[in-house]
Amino acid sequence: MTINNIIIVGCNIIGLYSALRCADNGYKVSIIDKLSKEKVNKNYRNNYRIFNKSHSIYIQLLNRFAIKYEQYILKYNEKTANILSIIINKSKLIPKKSLNTQSFVKFCRFVLSINEYNILKNNLDSFEYIYSNISAMDTLIMLSCDINETLKYYILIDDITILIDKITQYLHSKNVEFYFNTEIKDIYNCNNKIFLS
Repeated sequence: MTINNIIIVGCNIIGLYSALRCADNGYKVSIIDKLSKEKVNKNYRNNYRIFNKSHSIYIQLLNRFAIKYEQYILKYNEKTANILSIIINKSKLIPKKSLNTQSFVKFCRFVLSINEYNILKNNLDSFEYIYSNISAMDTLIMLSCDINETLKYYILIDDITILIDKITQYLHSKNVEFYFNTEIKDIYNCNNKIFLS
């Protein structure tokens, strides 16, 4: 396997964006992921649907590849805030791996009463549709750090797969090499040559 002078480990959207920046600056890039191409596509395409104005790099990426999004009205009130606080506190007792592998909707059904769940469902627009496609971990990070009444939020109209496909096509046009089913245990440098094991 011939490896280029920039190696990016992980073919998620962050890895793809890193490869994009490097390729735009003339570097030869290789992206390596331990998952198969099919599993990468399934695992990495469920998030990044809701964002706010502070995510300027993401917005630039969406605009560059003509991905459609619109304003998302978050019906944020005292009841919602209390329930979100309960969810955040309960999530601290759950292993991160579990939060990464289940949707936010599934997690809410597990930790909330029916009444609490219905308040969220009624107050967060398209709750079950949107949040069943976002991992519990990503949603909890957003809830802990981002959500407040003054921020303007947006939601993708286009599917995230369109963005990922467009970035991937662009990277192929820039001769970026993709290596799937490849696990890296160690990276080391010997005589200015990089070796992977």
